[in-house]
Amino acid sequence: MPADLIQEYREAAQRFVDTEAFKDAAMIQLGPYTPVVGKVVEQHLQEAMSLDDDTRQWLVEWLLEQHGARI
Repeated sequence: MPADLIQEYREAAQRFVDTEAFKDAAMIQLGPYTPVVGKVVEQHLQEAMSLDDDTRQWLVEWLLEQHGARI
């Protein structure tokens, strides 16, 4: 995806979470929290989607044993 388009989406997301309507709805539904957007969420996503080799092997074995699934 072009970098300028990614930046545009990031800026739009930031503008959205900065609106009073979003803040009010978020407070009702989730309570107080700080939304994470942009580069910060990208880093969190990378960390969440990364598995070390031992964890990956455990998951492969678990999926096979529990569900007969091979990956």
